[in-house]
Amino acid sequence: MKLIKTVTLGCKVNQYETRYLLEGLYELGGQDAAADQTPDIIVVNTCTVTADSDAKSRHIIRKLHRDYPCAQMIIMGCWATQNPAAAAELAEEAGNGSVVLTDKSKLGDWLIEQGCIDAPLGIGRFSEHTRAFVKVQDGCRQFCSYCIIPHVRNRLFSREPKQVRNEIERLIQNGYREIVLTGIHLGFYGEGFDNPELKGLTLADLVSELTAIDADFRIRISSLESHEVSERLLELMRDNPDKICPHLHISMQSGSDAVLKAMNRPTSSAEYLRRCRLANEFVPDVALTTDVIVGFPGETESDFQQTMVVCQEAGFSKIHIFRYSPREGTPAARMSNQIPPAVKQERAQRLAELEKTLRQEYFQSQIGKNVCILAERFKDGFVTGCTERYIPVRIPGSELNCGTFMRKFLQKEDVAE
Repeated sequence: MKLIKTVTLGCKVNQYETRYLLEGLYELGGQDAAADQTPDIIVVNTCTVTADSDAKSRHIIRKLHRDYPCAQMIIMGCWATQNPAAAAELAEEAGNGSVVLTDKSKLGDWLIEQGCIDAPLGIGRFSEHTRAFVKVQDGCRQFCSYCIIPHVRNRLFSREPKQVRNEIERLIQNGYREIVLTGIHLGFYGEGFDNPELKGLTLADLVSELTAIDADFRIRISSLESHEVSERLLELMRDNPDKICPHLHISMQSGSDAVLKAMNRPTSSAEYLRRCRLANEFVPDVALTTDVIVGFPGETESDFQQTMVVCQEAGFSKIHIFRYSPREGTPAARMSNQIPPAVKQERAQRLAELEKTLRQEYFQSQIGKNVCILAERFKDGFVTGCTERYIPVRIPGSELNCGTFMRKFLQKEDVAE
């Protein structure tokens, strides 16, 4: 029996892939190392989305090797794919048969090489006790000018609906009540099927298949581009309110058309707002969340003000705010009109203040409404969790409530932030 420690950096897909590899290692006799145990195997799933991510990946690998010099190191993820020579050098320093896995689509093949009779077809458990991420798609060819990910995950691949459904049914049987569908570019679901007979399927087709599962669970859809929010998908959300969370994360990045063009983004601010209005028409009170990059090269004060206006009109319940940082290897990093750090900081602060106001307004609009809460944790007589619209709550309860749905009319004091 070998003890295993995992460290995952980056996105939901990385978290899923770590879990997938871990379940294969369990088949080979592995077991999770407790906090006070020395691991025999360490899995580090790296990230390369920013230069800071690269540095953090390298730092963690070196630190873990210092802390556990006798452990075998398995280095995987996007930093290893983008920098295979540097990853191989760190693996050689770590020694003990350390390996670098750069092709994330070949994790199953690697497990078979290690002795697995059959590679896992999915996962049966996740790191959280109530919510599980399920990867249904891989790859991106959007090539936004600030992003390195299409260079390390450019092969488009979609998982067959039947395989996804089987995996989700296993997770439900193991107690998971919320399934988050995720991918590198989720809206590309339907591209890259191994089975040519599945050509033409879309994300809406997959969601429709999953709503037929006869169980007490709900689906949450991960990030989409605005043009990928189709009327059919919205119809499914409207017609299956108990199965599909009325929450859409629609990536925006900027409200300025000039900045969007420089970013090589796929849509205009007007089209973005049109899709937000359409979502509200089909699913009243839908929770809309987004990502915004402030301080992109060439962003003027007028450009930033346009972003503020679009955010106000969309009425987001959450904005993930990022200050632009140059990513070596991308066109944006070579642009001459970089924005000073102090300006980026000041704009991020102003947007954060607007975000707080919008968030409070959205939460206030839900007071008095009957909500479905997934109870996740218990402490001091209260359970915490999230509603279907991703409102964080803290309500009286017991440990027995954890992992179950609780319904109540939302009160102001229930909102956890």
